[in-house]
Amino acid sequence: MKTPARNLISSGFTLVELLVVIAIIAVLAVLSSMGFQRFRAAADRATTITTLRQLQLANTSYAADHSGQYLPISSMDDDRNRINDWHQNSLFLSYLTSDQSALARGQNVNNNVPISILDPIVVRARQRLWNRLFASYGYNSVGMPGLSPGKDRSFKVTEVTNPSRTACFFTATDWIVSYNSRFLWLNNPVEGKITDQRIAYRHNGKALVVYYDGGAGVISPEEIREIDDKGGANHPFWKANAR
Repeated sequence: MKTPARNLISSGFTLVELLVVIAIIAVLAVLSSMGFQRFRAAADRATTITTLRQLQLANTSYAADHSGQYLPISSMDDDRNRINDWHQNSLFLSYLTSDQSALARGQNVNNNVPISILDPIVVRARQRLWNRLFASYGYNSVGMPGLSPGKDRSFKVTEVTNPSRTACFFTATDWIVSYNSRFLWLNNPVEGKITDQRIAYRHNGKALVVYYDGGAGVISPEEIREIDDKGGANHPFWKANAR
C-alpha cells in the first residue's frame, strides 16, 4: 500500500515570512511618515509666506491712507503715552483680516486675529500667547526713527530706497525684530511669545521674510552671516534707507 504524498503547500506563514511582511510594513510606514512630514513642511511654508505677503499688503494700504507713511512699529501721543504697537493698530488689522465692519461702527478691532493667518508651526506648538500675531511675526525695526511724542515710528515710502531688498516682516517670537537678536533662536529655539526680538528659524532651520515691495522668501542663518560680512545692520537687507 502506497503512503499518500505529503501536501507541500503550507496553510500558514513561517516565522521568516512574517518577519519579512512586518519589515515591509515598517518601511512603508516610515516612507509614508517622511512623505507626510515633507508635505506638511511645504504647506506650512506656503501658508506662512501667504500671510507675510498679506502683512505687507496691509502695510502698503496703510501707507496709502497716511500720506505715504508706513504702519508705525509703535506710537506715542502728545502726552508721551505709548498708545499702539503695530499689531494693535485697528486700521492695519482691518486691512489684514479684510474685516472693516468694526471700524465702520466706530469700534476698535480686537487684536486677536484669526488662527488661519498665524504661522501653523506656532499654532501646533500652542506655547505662550501662541494665538497672538506677535508670537508668529515681527516687524524689522533696524534704522527706524526713535519713539517721540506725536510722531509715528516708521518709514515713509520714499525713505525705503531698496524695497525689493529690505526685510519688513519676519517669522519671529516677538512683535519687533532687531539686528542684535538675529541669532538668538539658534541657541534656544523656543516657540511662543518671547520678548527678546528674535527671528525664528522655525521652517526647517530657515526664517521666512517679506520685503517692502511685497516679495517673500526664505533666509538661513548662513545667509544672514553673509549679510554681516557685507555691511551688517547697515546692509540694505536690514536698513530701509541704506544705499
